[in-house]
Amino acid sequence: MCTTPTAKSCSYCQELRDLRAQMRQNPSRQEELLAECAEIEEGVRRDLSKQLVPFAKALEEAQIAMAKIDMNLAKALQIKQLRLCFPTISKDDISRYEAMFHPQVKDALAQRKRAFQPVSLTFGQKPTLITGANMGGKTVVLKTLTLCQYLFQYGFGIPAQSADIAVKDEIFFCIGDEQSIEKGLSSFAAEMKNIDAVIKASRENRKIVALIDEPACTTNPTEGTALVSALVKVLRGDNVSLVMTTHYDIEPTDARCLRVKGFENGAMNYELVEVQDGEVPHEALNIAESLGIDKEWIAEAREILNPSNSRGLDRGANSTPLGVKSQLYKQTIY
Repeated sequence: MCTTPTAKSCSYCQELRDLRAQMRQNPSRQEELLAECAEIEEGVRRDLSKQLVPFAKALEEAQIAMAKIDMNLAKALQIKQLRLCFPTISKDDISRYEAMFHPQVKDALAQRKRAFQPVSLTFGQKPTLITGANMGGKTVVLKTLTLCQYLFQYGFGIPAQSADIAVKDEIFFCIGDEQSIEKGLSSFAAEMKNIDAVIKASRENRKIVALIDEPACTTNPTEGTALVSALVKVLRGDNVSLVMTTHYDIEPTDARCLRVKGFENGAMNYELVEVQDGEVPHEALNIAESLGIDKEWIAEAREILNPSNSRGLDRGANSTPLGVKSQLYKQTIY
C-alpha cells in the first residue's frame, strides 16, 4: 500500500489515483473501492502530519501573526468605512465623548434620508441622570455607551468624533423587559435581580460601569421614585461610573443631571443639556400630537392635567402619571 506520495510517482499518490480510475470504470465496485481509498487517504494524512511536526511551532506562530494582521486590517477598514475615531485612555477615570453616534441607528436613518444627531457626554466622577421626553433618544444613548465601552476594551475604533474612555473591570447594561415564565419572574422581579447584581458588584474591589435604563418603571410611581432615588445614593461609590435614564422626578442628590433638550419647532432636539435637578419634562402630549394620535384622546388628557379642573391629577413629584413609561413599546437591543 502506498502511504508516501512522491514526485516520482505522482503529485499525490499513484495507488490512490489508480483506485479512483477503477471507480469510474467499475460502478458496481464503488463501495469496496471507496473503503480502500479512505484507508489510503488516512495513511497519507498521517505521513504528512509526521513530516510537519518539526514545523508545528513555526506554523502556529505564523497563523497567530496572520490572524493579528487580519484583525488589524479589519479594524482599520472599519474605522475608515464607519468614520470611527481611535480613543485615548482616560487618566482620571472619567469618560468623555464628543459627537458620539450609534452606527446601526445612523445607517438606518440614512437609508430613510434622515440624519443622526450626535451626542456629547462626560461621566464618571459621580452618578449621571438623564431625563427627557419619550422618543428623546435616552435609550439609544445608553446602548451607544455600552457599545463604545466594549469596542474600547477590545481595541476597536469608537463611533465618535473623539473619545477619552476609562478602563473598567465589568460592564453592566440593564435594559428592557426580562420577565421569565420559566423562572417565574415578573418584569419587575427580573429587573430587581439584575440591578441587585450591579449593587453587589459595586461593593467588591472592582471598577464597574453601570448603564441602567429607566429602573422601576414597571411599578407604581410613588415606590418607583423612591427606588430610583435610593439607587442613585447606593451606586455613588468611587469605583462605580453610573449613567441612568428615568422618567421619574428625582429628589435633589449629588448626581449630575442631564436632560434631552426636547421637542423644538416640531422636531426633537437630542442634545443633552445640564440641569440643576432631575425634574422630567412634560412633553408626552405634544409628541403624541405630532404623531397624529387621536385628537379627542389628547384633548381629554390635557383636560385632566389642567390644574384648574376639578378632575385634575395630583402633580406631586412622587405621583405624576407621566412618571410611568408605557410598556407597549419594547426597545430593541442593538
